[in-house]
Amino acid sequence: MAAVVDPLRYNNLVSLGEADAARQAPFVDDTINGPIRDVFIKHGVQDIFCLYLQHRHHTIDEGQAVVKVNGTAHLMNGQAMNDIVAFGNKIVPTTWMTSGDEVIPMELTVAPLG
Repeated sequence: MAAVVDPLRYNNLVSLGEADAARQAPFVDDTINGPIRDVFIKHGVQDIFCLYLQHRHHTIDEGQAVVKVNGTAHLMNGQAMNDIVAFGNKIVPTTWMTSGDEVIPMELTVAPLG
């Protein structure tokens, strides 16, 4: 399985600590709990989508991706992902990020087939 995550773009994300520090700005909670929340509710998607604080867990190389297994993020290479698929699972994007005018996969997750 070829990784579908762009290492350059992923590695340019801020760390969790940096993202959390930026989130502490006074206007952020008002924005999240106001206009952003209102858009989710207006379109009835609050139980389907969530707002995610973009950050990186690891530095990834070409052919690697962050894959969540039972909710825990792991750095995996192509062979590890192929092994998971060989055991009857699929690996799908679960978290997306914005980059310029694109929305691209940021993290993957293991899901059972069918």
